[in-house]
Amino acid sequence: MARKNELLLQAREISLLFGATWLDRLLRRPLKRVFQGVNFELLGGESVALTGGNGSGKSSILRLCAGLYLPTAGQITPFCPVIWGIGNDRCFYERLTLEENLAFFMRFSGLSLKNVQPALERVGLLDARAVPWREASTGMRARLVMARSFVAMEQHRNRAVLLLDEPERGLDAAGMQLLGELGDRICAMGGAVFTATHLAALNTLHFTRGYRLQEGALTEAEL
Repeated sequence: MARKNELLLQAREISLLFGATWLDRLLRRPLKRVFQGVNFELLGGESVALTGGNGSGKSSILRLCAGLYLPTAGQITPFCPVIWGIGNDRCFYERLTLEENLAFFMRFSGLSLKNVQPALERVGLLDARAVPWREASTGMRARLVMARSFVAMEQHRNRAVLLLDEPERGLDAAGMQLLGELGDRICAMGGAVFTATHLAALNTLHFTRGYRLQEGALTEAEL
């Protein structure tokens, strides 16, 4: 378990420039500066919102945190596991049920299968556990992604950073409330949640503070 206010991830003077590789130059792709000189920290016990317009670079910052992108300049230093709590259709098997998909993930991660049904019940999917992924509604799929993300956090005893990219997509009001409650649990255990979102009301997911990415610069956002 992480301690509250423990430094879990730090970004120092990071910049991201697309189109700067040798292949980009060979193909004469245009240069695009996404952001420059960005600094931020994530501490244990925080739920941090990252806001900004479409194309501002919110998802790129999450990918940098997850190690999926490398910064053009600067450095991101994680001091704990970083969990990519983002799902899409390619992350699941269409013919498997919601329960079977979660069980496969837990088996692959070396987790006890006895916790599959409790995890489904936690996100309100126990009664829908036999529904195949390909027949599941958008809301069901969003809740299964939620279940898998929080199971992954528990694997690290919540000493981790959970990255979420617009988790509000596909969730109804009850799902949003549930996501906020589960995020509160992570923060209470000393973990951190970093969420890229378009939500106008940043307190919807119980954020403790926020950043805004605009015109390549990151500033503190009011909650």
